[in-house]
Amino acid sequence: MKLFKSPSNNKKDKDKKTKKKYLPIILIASALGIIFLALIGFLFLDQVYANKFYPRTQVENLNLSGKTKEEIQSDIENRANELLKSSINFEIADKSAEKITYSDLGASYNTAEVLDKLWQIGHEYSLNSKLSVFTTLINGATFNLEPEFDQAILDSALANYSEKTNIQPENASIKVTEGIAEITPGKNGQSIDLMSLGTVVKNAVTNRTSTILISYQDQKPEVEEKDLSDALFQSQTWLNQKLNFIYGEDIYSADSKEIGLWIKYEEKDGKISAALDDEKITQYLNGIAENIDKPARARKINGSNSQVIDEGSDGISLDRKFALKQIKDTLNKKGGSDITLVTTDVPKSEKTVFDGATTGLYPGKYVEVDLSEQKLFRIEGDNIASENTVSTGKWSMPTPTGTFSILSKDPRAYSATYDLYMPYWMAFIGTQYGIHALPEWPSGYREGEAHLGHPVSHGCIRLSDDDAKAMYDWADIGIPVIVHD
Repeated sequence: MKLFKSPSNNKKDKDKKTKKKYLPIILIASALGIIFLALIGFLFLDQVYANKFYPRTQVENLNLSGKTKEEIQSDIENRANELLKSSINFEIADKSAEKITYSDLGASYNTAEVLDKLWQIGHEYSLNSKLSVFTTLINGATFNLEPEFDQAILDSALANYSEKTNIQPENASIKVTEGIAEITPGKNGQSIDLMSLGTVVKNAVTNRTSTILISYQDQKPEVEEKDLSDALFQSQTWLNQKLNFIYGEDIYSADSKEIGLWIKYEEKDGKISAALDDEKITQYLNGIAENIDKPARARKINGSNSQVIDEGSDGISLDRKFALKQIKDTLNKKGGSDITLVTTDVPKSEKTVFDGATTGLYPGKYVEVDLSEQKLFRIEGDNIASENTVSTGKWSMPTPTGTFSILSKDPRAYSATYDLYMPYWMAFIGTQYGIHALPEWPSGYREGEAHLGHPVSHGCIRLSDDDAKAMYDWADIGIPVIVHD
């Protein structure tokens, strides 16, 4: 049997074929239409935002859409300045927190750089720049200010902080009490790892973290108990001894208390050792010498007629160097416990002296100082203008003898060495030695006139206030000053 299609079915088949034929054309046309519309939209946006930021662009939550660089610049800078005033809490266990601002940590913000990055969206003649407009419209473009750091400022801020918070270790030490040497244990210190802290701080500023927790690192002392065992043994060996110093019929004894003052501790090649302190031992010997030493008395010759006034006498002095060697040998078990002290002779000197003032040495004004009589004479040619009692240098700091001259004058000189004022100052050797009134301290205390007539000064020549003023008014710069015994 022969089958025939109906006219309606033929028409449907024909329509399907027609649609299938024109579908690609329709799709292409649609795509071109969309592209055309997008191009029209892009050209419109490019024209409208030629000198402005595109929509959906933000910096630090500030909407830049439709604004120029100039309009937004001040707002961004204000925001950056606000951020720099922000601070981080540095917290350590058992210590109060300390706040340090971003600015003090060396942070800064480059606002121009951030704006330049956002300005690249749609404002550069490149495909990526133009395409970024569409992604920005869809997803938005948000930037935050990123900090930059001045490393020197950051290092300084963290160093200052650690200096206040670090706990320095305490070395173990040896303490001598009542002739017994004992070790005082050391203590661990605590310090901050500045390198890692710097990284933490940078991350905290970048992430706007308000608090960071600081942890310490234990720091051991350089000297521990185990390092002192040899020094402790040596110390106690010395302390267990007693020394007797014999001079004639006199005996001076040094027990463990005294010997303990002579011990010092030295570090060498990473080890601590005990040693005998020459200076401390010599100080002890100087105390004994005060009862032994006798200064030489000069042979005095009258300068006017060359007659011998006083034959003088030789002196004696404790031989401190030899005694020091004996002490160290004895303590180190190279001798007995008794030490015989010896002395050396101090030859007498010869001095030419003047009996009272010597007039006529110069035709005009000059000054003569007699150290043996503690007298100062103001002389004018053959006439004595005045005779005054003075106080010159003590035995350990004598006034130099010789012929000098007045070099300078100051109504109220100050000595930084002794922290005192010297009224009516008249220098005759550099700036170290001068003639002046009795000294006065900043507190207002003045040396009493009872010292006049006795050699107690540091080498200068002291007068009473009235005599010093008269001398100051009378003396001219350049006049001779003769000082003799």
